[in-house]
Amino acid sequence: MHQIKGIPDDISFAGASKKHNLGVRFKNKFYLERLAQNWDANIHDFGVTVVREKVVETGIVLNKLKQISHPNLLKIIDMCLCTVVIEYVDGIHLSTKKGEWILGPFSNTIDYVDLCNEEDLFSVIRKLGQVLLVLHENGICHTDPTDHNVMISNLSGEPILIDLIGAMPYTKELELLDNVVFLNHLVIPLAARKGIQLPDSIVRPKLNNSIIERLVTYLGETIGR
Repeated sequence: MHQIKGIPDDISFAGASKKHNLGVRFKNKFYLERLAQNWDANIHDFGVTVVREKVVETGIVLNKLKQISHPNLLKIIDMCLCTVVIEYVDGIHLSTKKGEWILGPFSNTIDYVDLCNEEDLFSVIRKLGQVLLVLHENGICHTDPTDHNVMISNLSGEPILIDLIGAMPYTKELELLDNVVFLNHLVIPLAARKGIQLPDSIVRPKLNNSIIERLVTYLGETIGR
């Protein structure tokens, strides 16, 4: 990959919480440095330490992700020892109501939640829950399925779960982490922004690994699809 020639279409922001926050775009491909930040249970409020360096270095999960084709999952195109090539998603962030240290120049700009209605938001959340279940079935945990790690594609209109470089091999603990993060850092805050009242069975569930499954079922019954 270091032999790539030509002038890039763009040098774009790729997340200020990373050690390096720029990616290089050539048409519909985006080149990122192959790095992922660890989580320390003493710093984050999820109570789980996630050490990613070895997993990212070996490429075990990235190679698994390359084999998954799903309309709601960012495509991993290629990789080398230092770089990951992903699809470039031209679209709008699901949520931008975050600090600049997370979203840099996109912080607090217009986002999808500003523009959508209740049914559209429920459909997006359901699709994201379904793709998380697909990851778990394939032995992968995202570890950070938050509202700012989703793009809505201008081309397809589909929500796309991004920030996959830090994904981890499946464990029960990390599956529960995905459940808790998805519920508390995507579902509940976005519903609150739209003034949507969710039932207690969803917002105050028993914390186990069936949260996403129950949420997907509830939303399917609510929007009738």
